[in-house]
Amino acid sequence: MTNVRALVVLLGIGALATTVSCSRKGPGGGGTGMREGTVKLAEEISLASPWKSAFLEADLRSGRVAYGGHNPFGSYTVWDYRRTLVLSGGTGERRVNLAFVYQGSERDFDRTELDARWTLAPSPDGACLAVLREGAPRAGYVALGPEPIHCPCMVLELDGGKFPFEKARTARALVDFHLDPDRNAETHRDGVERSVMERIRDFVSARPVDSELGLLFARAALRGDCRLGALENVEGIPAYQSAVAAQEAVAQEYRRFLEDRGVAWTWAADNAVVALERCADETTQFLVLAHLGIPIPRGNTRIEGNFHRHAVRALSRITCARKAAPIAAAQALTGLFPGGEAYDRLFAIPALVALDTPAGWKALEQAAEAEGTEAPAWPADFDAFLLAIEGAPCDEAAVRRWAASAWAHHRGRR
Repeated sequence: MTNVRALVVLLGIGALATTVSCSRKGPGGGGTGMREGTVKLAEEISLASPWKSAFLEADLRSGRVAYGGHNPFGSYTVWDYRRTLVLSGGTGERRVNLAFVYQGSERDFDRTELDARWTLAPSPDGACLAVLREGAPRAGYVALGPEPIHCPCMVLELDGGKFPFEKARTARALVDFHLDPDRNAETHRDGVERSVMERIRDFVSARPVDSELGLLFARAALRGDCRLGALENVEGIPAYQSAVAAQEAVAQEYRRFLEDRGVAWTWAADNAVVALERCADETTQFLVLAHLGIPIPRGNTRIEGNFHRHAVRALSRITCARKAAPIAAAQALTGLFPGGEAYDRLFAIPALVALDTPAGWKALEQAAEAEGTEAPAWPADFDAFLLAIEGAPCDEAAVRRWAASAWAHHRGRR
């Protein structure tokens, strides 16, 4: 790879999206300095709903890495190559990562990925899209739908050069397969890749959930490695929470985990709290309260901010739904004032309004005492409260503002 022309020829399989820029250093300077480059590997094709079109692109990057420890005396070039399916449709653009190749040096870089020619072939029913590499005996595919699913294990042998669409799994079948460790143990000995599990998480949270799928998803969210990641802030997670509340077997899976988890804070336990947020029963209320009392892992650098925020939010929503709480829960919510985390106090306000106790109103009155505090209209319910605070900082000013709103609402009722 000595000049830009050579690289454009190698990468220019389809229409060049962004030129790959290179420079050749003079004698004694050594090496080639590579810059970012993105190219189309397969021309754009039309698809049926929900996706209107798709194309395949490759992204080639490199950078200089120093060696020599704290006192570097040289550097070398590292490369990485990413192949991505880009889907466009009514819901916007979705990028599905198909491959990632990392090479430690120019000399070791596998150029077969760059030289290959690719074709996209949709199935007759539009349920999947095959990604064919010229001359290869097998091909991978993407299961299409509102949330496309792909995993490197999804490879099938070609039949007379044609992709056997009848053997390809549907998106739902792939989700079931990847959530069940007993079924995928052979193809995923080290566990399913986190990026694949995140796609599955989005798939589940964006559609109606039956009991079987809900149980599989719950068990995956509660496993020790927790490759589904955190359930917080997932688009569509309210729909999943509602499904949990409506399916007792799924809710019980999460409750049982919180009962048996011991006294250690874990990501999985936090996932259980998030999943149970819309279960308006006293048992769940007690379990969430117990989670709120678990010592938080201050030394865990992966966790930022307030570690108990999900427990406070869930406890507040459940309390609002029940308009009641055990004495210990009421005391815990009131006890967040005045010195608790701002996020905790903000989300405790609706619960204190719902409980309508003298201690709660006193805490809110004191929190709203600052002069000039603006008091917006008090929301009708917990979801309206979430909508009202969406996008705004959860800081001291927010606590004062909404405590003033709650207090004004209380005074207006008297």
